[in-house]
Order: sequence, then structure tokens, then C-alpha cells
Amino acid sequence: MLHILINTLVFVSIGCFSWSSEAETSTPVIMRQFFEELKYLKKYSVSDKKFSDPKNSVEISQHLNSFAKAAKAAGHDPILKHDNFKFSQRVLENHIQETARVFDKGNKNFSRWMLNSTLSVCMSCHSQMPSGNRTFFEFTKQESYFSEFEQAEFLFATHDFDKASALYDKIINRNLKFDDKFEVEKALERQVAYYSRIKRNPKEAIKKFEKYKKVQNLTETTLRDIDNWILQFKNWQLDHTIDPRTASEKEILKFARTRLDPKAAKANNQSYGPDLVTHLYTSGILYEYLFTHPKLKATPEILYWLAVSDRMINHNFFYSLADLYLKECVTEYPDLPIAKKCYSEYEKEMIFSYSGSAGTNLPGDVKDELESLQKLINTKGVIKLDKK
Repeated sequence: MLHILINTLVFVSIGCFSWSSEAETSTPVIMRQFFEELKYLKKYSVSDKKFSDPKNSVEISQHLNSFAKAAKAAGHDPILKHDNFKFSQRVLENHIQETARVFDKGNKNFSRWMLNSTLSVCMSCHSQMPSGNRTFFEFTKQESYFSEFEQAEFLFATHDFDKASALYDKIINRNLKFDDKFEVEKALERQVAYYSRIKRNPKEAIKKFEKYKKVQNLTETTLRDIDNWILQFKNWQLDHTIDPRTASEKEILKFARTRLDPKAAKANNQSYGPDLVTHLYTSGILYEYLFTHPKLKATPEILYWLAVSDRMINHNFFYSLADLYLKECVTEYPDLPIAKKCYSEYEKEMIFSYSGSAGTNLPGDVKDELESLQKLINTKGVIKLDKK
């Protein structure tokens, strides 16, 4: 499926820098630098043969490393210093640096896979909050190897959401073939994100997904997903939502707890479970609240609930930033009670990740990190982490 992901890096570079006039001076400069590197790398990433050809190694390496430097420089952008965006930028920076390092070490196939698998990193960033269409570059001349799905991804990446949605709609409604299953499923998920995060319009979503139920040759699993999403959008219509621009900290925390905490949800007669729509719009509101209300007392708990929500969202849908949220909660607020809760959630995930039929086998560096985080909490931040 690598051909489907040709342009995912464009998603990463452009998608994350699209909200607020605060970035009007620095962000376009960063984006153009990103774009120039991606424009070059794209012609090699479409072909394993071209990407692995020794005669192209020097040029690819130079551009990968330039791209990595641009990703690092993006961390100084004022928009990406906000609590919600900085995690995506941090993951992006590490990912691109590792891609360049792996390439330089000679593992070109894996490096190309990494280059073409960064879609979910960007999805975790650029779909955090509602946004209007803002196409930053003129892309009317698409290369011949762009499929309709790739064009849709490209348009979404450049924040031409409405045109992207129209293309996703076309992909979903065409006569389904076996090879199209992946694209159709992804197009449906993009539409869920479009109506949950970008449009925040459950009424329009219900109409759209009711039509999708009539598409021929959809699998039973996909039809069940559509029915489930329709039900979730209907529940959203009955839900008491909140304006993140005017809500108080108390209101925003109650909003998060009643939708993301199973005990609180039950006590407040709220549904709880694998509810993709609820987690998308709830976490989107939390993201926007962090963006519009920096340096809050509620920030550490909001980070905790973002991590919980991120765990509930299909990891193939977004790149999971849950671990970063939890570690930020612990390292920045070790003297608060919520830090213990964040640590517990983080430790649980680490143990689960390294558990198998042979039992739990935590690597040494993971054990050391857990011990350091625990010590940080026990001393309420007196003993700092060793930052190497």
C-alpha cells in the first residue's frame, strides 16, 4: 500500500501550521522550506528502485537531513509552542531525524517506509481544531502518478478541506473493487474527522453517512461502522456541547470527565465506549481550549484526558500522542495529584506494550525512565529528570 501514502509527508509539513494569525510571519516561511524539500523527496519516494539506487543516495541524504533541520527549526515557531501542537511537532522532528539516520545507516527500504508512513503524525496535528479552507500553494498541476485518493490526501494536507471531502465522497461512491477497500475505508474515516473536527456538524454528517449506507459492495464490517458512526452523530446532536472559547476551567473539565471517564459518564447518563465521534469532537474541544487558554491550572488534567481519548481512537487513524501527554503531565506537574494518575496510565501502557506470551520484558531504558518518573513524583519535583 506504499503507493497510497506517497504524499503523506506533505500532510505533515503543511497541515500542522494552519491556525491563528499569530503565525502569519514565521509559519509560511517554514512551510515553504518544508515544501521545497518534500517536492524533491517525493519524486524518489514513489519508487523503491529510485530510493535505493546508490547514485541517488547523496542527494536523498542531503534533502532528508535538510528536512530534519527544518522540522527541528519548526519547534521555535510561536504556534507550535502551544501545549497542543508542540507534541505533534516533537514527534515529527524525531520521526524525520530517525528517517534520515536510518537512510544514512544504509537501511533504505525501511527509511522509505518511514518517509511514506507519516500520515498519522500529521493527522494528530492538523485536524485538532475546526478550520476554514486555506490553500497555501497552487497545486493545480498534479503529477501523473497521483491517484484520486492521493489527490484527496494532498488537498486535505493543504487545508482545502471541502475539495478533499468531495474527492473522498467520490471514492466512497464509486464501484468498489477489491483493491479499493483500503482507500474506501480510509476515505470514510477522513469524512468522520471532517464532520467531527473540521465542520463540527453532526446533522450534515448524518445525512452524508445515511447515503453511504446505500453504496454497493461495502463489506459487512464497513456497514456496521457506518451504522455506529451515524448513531454517534445522533447522540452528539442530543449532547450538551460547550464553547471552548468561553468555557471556564471547571466547565471544560466536567465536559471531559463526563465523556471520557467511564464512571462519570455512567453517573451522568452519558454513553461510554469505543465511540470514535465522541472522542474526536471532545478531544478537539480540549485541543482548542489549550490553544485559546495557555498556562491553565487545568492543563495537566486536560493532558490526561487527551491521553485517555487518544488511546480510545484507533491508532491507525491518528498517530498516538498519549505517551507524550502523560509524560508532560508528570514532568511538568510532579507535585500535583494528577501526576500520579498520569504516571499510572503511562506505566500501564508500557507494561502492556512489552508483555507477551513470555511475560513482561521491559527494556533497561524503559525501566530507568519509569523509575525516574516515579522518583520525580515521590519527591514532588525536587529530584529532576536527567535530560541527556
